[in-house]
Amino acid sequence: MDEYKTYLFEYPYKGDRWGFEIKATSPEDAEARFKSIPWGKYSGELLFSHEVSQDGLLHQIIDWFRRR
Repeated sequence: MDEYKTYLFEYPYKGDRWGFEIKATSPEDAEARFKSIPWGKYSGELLFSHEVSQDGLLHQIIDWFRRR
């Protein structure tokens, strides 16, 4: 996913400003992904997030399970 960058978006809600990020390959790709949001749907609550290094032990373990 090295070709992807993180682009920031913001919106007003109940008197405050809120933001979110979209991973995309360019600002134009980010805008196109943003425009597809009305077709999205609720899929759950994020309880934990952790970035895994491509050469780390955790990545190797996950990769091993995926290949089984």
